[in-house]
Amino acid sequence: MQQAAVNLSVLVADIAGQRALARHLTPQKAQVILLDLFKDLSGVARINNGELQKSFDVGLMCAFISANDAVVAAATMHQIIEARAPISRENFDVLGLRIRIDTGTVILKDNQLFGDVVRSAILMKTLALPHQTLISETTLNYLTGIHQCQTRFVGRLPANGNGLKLNIFEYLGDKVEDTLAVEYPNDTPPAHALDVTYGPRILTVDEGDPVITIGRLMTNSLVLNYPRVSRRHARIEVRQGKFILVDDSVNGTFVKIGELEMVCLKKDEMQLYGKGMICPGREAASSSPGAIYFAAR
Repeated sequence: MQQAAVNLSVLVADIAGQRALARHLTPQKAQVILLDLFKDLSGVARINNGELQKSFDVGLMCAFISANDAVVAAATMHQIIEARAPISRENFDVLGLRIRIDTGTVILKDNQLFGDVVRSAILMKTLALPHQTLISETTLNYLTGIHQCQTRFVGRLPANGNGLKLNIFEYLGDKVEDTLAVEYPNDTPPAHALDVTYGPRILTVDEGDPVITIGRLMTNSLVLNYPRVSRRHARIEVRQGKFILVDDSVNGTFVKIGELEMVCLKKDEMQLYGKGMICPGREAASSSPGAIYFAAR
């Protein structure tokens, strides 16, 4: 049996929303759509100098010699799944890719990949959100030129059940060009958790649960079915011990902190601190049904 150690970027992609797809289509039609999608995704890997290593029920694994090629392939894969003509609004609104990439020495044995890099890319599955590409710090260090600039630090997040924490980054692609950080006070008091309240629900963002998402898709942590709310409207994440609201929407996210005036984020991000209110898609009063409240503690 031939065995060799090689340096590769390993991309693992899972398709989120398959159960929702199955609820709207017959099993045969759903399978045809997914097989067609896998064919397109594996073609993206080949075009970007990658090789399909294996496919499974919910995704695929590809290997690239270059980390730059891997992130370009990831961005193209997201574009393909989001650009496909929907059969109905419900079907493809819920489909999305969760992509993870790690880079380093892998063992190639009988045309199969083994090693810590492969395991790490698979373990990051619990961290990646639909329509998101997460990369390891090693992958970031291998990126060059504009690709390294098109990333942002997500946090030092748990990567397995043994307490190990890794520095994880998100590859943003062209989205980073539209993102500007909103200034926040330097004397913001430290907080260990952020409680987010929407109606009767209370979610907590902290190091253990570092991300919640907001939008119309049923896969979001908070689902707001209002006309001006985007499918993937916004998210709140822990980043270097701070709580950051990131807007990815069409209509923006209105935010009020304490007694400050309400501001509108659009393709922007800002730190959340103290107490306040978030209104996705429209400026609203505290009594509005779509208002979300937050409190740092």
